[in-house]
Amino acid sequence: MITRRIVFFFAILLGAPHGLAAQASDPAPDEWDSITDALRGHEWADQINNLLDVVRLMPDSMYTYTPMEPLNSFGGVVGHIADVQFYFCDTISGRTGPERESVTDTSGKTATLSYLMDAITTCDTVFDALTDKQLVANNAAFADNITTKMGHTRRETGRLVMYLRLAGITPPDITFYQGRTWRNGGERDRS
Repeated sequence: MITRRIVFFFAILLGAPHGLAAQASDPAPDEWDSITDALRGHEWADQINNLLDVVRLMPDSMYTYTPMEPLNSFGGVVGHIADVQFYFCDTISGRTGPERESVTDTSGKTATLSYLMDAITTCDTVFDALTDKQLVANNAAFADNITTKMGHTRRETGRLVMYLRLAGITPPDITFYQGRTWRNGGERDRS
């Protein structure tokens, strides 16, 4: 039953409305030929672009901001997202190790963003190698790992948006169909 739901979820992605052309190596939405094209070019790309927009907006001095106890600091949540990215993508790819030292609540913006980018790069290699056959094979755990990781990233990005608002910072607009713009070496032009 869960395999049917996962296949249905990915099939819905293929039918997603077409938007802006993707950048980098991702095909545009109207060129998606597979579930994995939609996964890479829309789901994965959109969530990471939007996460990076949120993470980059918070000033370095506010990375230790905690709205209330017992919540993690903003930087702690970003570190948690990276830890989970590493865990799921290492699991999906079958990698074990190397042991990584996570960032802490006081690591600061530069170190935290660098750690997050390493996690994104690790997951990028997983998504680049991903095939439709892997997603729909009789291995519900594999597809469940991917959907769980993506759901976690979206949920935690929403949590970071809440932190921005509570800190008096207007969060960025959420955008879609931009492709993996972080591969272009920087921030997106949001004008």
